[in-house]
Amino acid sequence: MYSGEPTVNTALAEVLQDMRHDWNVGGEKQGRILKTGKKPDIYITERGSMPVIIETEWMPAHTLKDDVETKLGVENIDGQKIEAVIGIRLPERLKQYEHKELRTRLRVANDLEYAAYTPERFPKDGWLTGDLTYIAATAQIIAVSRTKVEDSVSAMLDSINSISKLVNECGPDIKRKIAEILNQKQNTQTWRMAGLILSNALVFHTHIAGHRGIKTIMDISVVGQIPPLSLLGVWDKILGINYYAIFKVARNILSSLDTNTAHEVVKHLVNMSNRINRTGLRHSTDMYGELIQKMIEDRKTLASFYTRPESASLLAGLVTPQPDSPLYNSGESISSVRIMDPACGTGTLLTSLYRNLIRNYEINGGNMKNIHAKMVGECIHGFDVLPSAVHLTASALADVFPSMIFEESKVATTFLGMHGGALHLGSLDLILETPTFDQKGMLITSGGEKPYHSHELHGMLFDMVIMNPPFTSNTREGGREGHAIFSSFGIDAKMQKEMSKREKKIFHETCADGNAGEASNFMAIADRKLKPGGTLGLVLPATLVSGSSWIKTREMLKLKYEDLIVVSI
Repeated sequence: MYSGEPTVNTALAEVLQDMRHDWNVGGEKQGRILKTGKKPDIYITERGSMPVIIETEWMPAHTLKDDVETKLGVENIDGQKIEAVIGIRLPERLKQYEHKELRTRLRVANDLEYAAYTPERFPKDGWLTGDLTYIAATAQIIAVSRTKVEDSVSAMLDSINSISKLVNECGPDIKRKIAEILNQKQNTQTWRMAGLILSNALVFHTHIAGHRGIKTIMDISVVGQIPPLSLLGVWDKILGINYYAIFKVARNILSSLDTNTAHEVVKHLVNMSNRINRTGLRHSTDMYGELIQKMIEDRKTLASFYTRPESASLLAGLVTPQPDSPLYNSGESISSVRIMDPACGTGTLLTSLYRNLIRNYEINGGNMKNIHAKMVGECIHGFDVLPSAVHLTASALADVFPSMIFEESKVATTFLGMHGGALHLGSLDLILETPTFDQKGMLITSGGEKPYHSHELHGMLFDMVIMNPPFTSNTREGGREGHAIFSSFGIDAKMQKEMSKREKKIFHETCADGNAGEASNFMAIADRKLKPGGTLGLVLPATLVSGSSWIKTREMLKLKYEDLIVVSI
């Protein structure tokens, strides 16, 4: 029996519907969708994302390009402009199958040719070839509206810059306290980071408002104004549930301000929130990467290479197990995975990897929402010396499913310098089987703060380690005495010397080389913490390829690793 395009489109829509729980996928039998009256072959919607249209045609598909172009740029009946279309060329062999068998054949077909239009075509020429898992992943990626992201980033930047100016005008005691909260120096970048953390906290507040009795911004409005004390009260309630890393730092910053400044700050926060809400962007993680790139001014001091979203997607894609991996067979199997980023920064890499796992798990019929709490509470580990970085990483992971409450997380700030009578080297202590730091846990429950003790990491190995570590040299520029990273935190020269001695001692007999900089230390950590058969993905300086200080690392890679992929950008 010959199957026409309406038949295959219905079957294709049903298969795609099973690949993502939050999707609403319709075929040609839908009612009126576009204002032009033209019917898309397949129409995919998801709350907070752009609609995606799929147009199909049997090989050789001479008119597919025209079908796609008649959909791009038109409005649906809700006034949304269509910015994302996928064109698929169907192999003629599928024509012979009826509906039930056709669904089965579509699920296993690996010779589907497709291209994405946003409206730029990808690829520019020719066609991508793959199965429906790749097409489903493409649909999820292009459903993120660049216009919405840019508008939201603009709103947050305006808020951040306005708050930064207000903080800069505060008295010396307030500025000193905020710098201490963030463990950063008193400068413009620190004030902007304070603005980012406050802005991010309010955006996340709006995402979880209405759950567990959390009040909305409008609930605490008084004559059109939001009293700072009322906002702090709501954040205290949220802290009583969880989200320590997101709201504790923000609360400390806001409560440090004088009354007049706090009122002005909250005005900017509310205005920003209203602007972002009007865009309809659902996940703030969609804009984090671009936002950070625009606001970071000085990357040299801490070598804070906040990974670009494109680079994060590439690296996470190379690390992520393929959709046909047994890892996705059940919630039990995927929640047994262990992932680590020892220098998590803004969390772009961990979040990209987690989203890939979600996509592949749901493509195989799973529902990650059911195990999100376990994934965040047990599986994903992130560490950084900056509380601001931990705040951003924790919020990015939580924002994947903002309405899903979790009571534990494994994202933590590591100590640097003397603390509790012991010397600490931040994430570098991870080289030890049982790290000597006793981290402050990044969570709070109704019973109070729960510490994340280092013994929880005793002997723990990870299935995947992903990171973009600092490239900073172990010595300061111009031959000045001291350690580049340690000095950045205001640690005195005598303490730096003791910390450098400890650093050399704990990295002795590893692939690390002091002349290669801190990146070689993090390479040693990744190797030490990776399970046999695990996957390592990281950004390293180009000197790894031929630099004399990287000889030990190259030898280690040659002896212990296989299936190496090296990408130069």
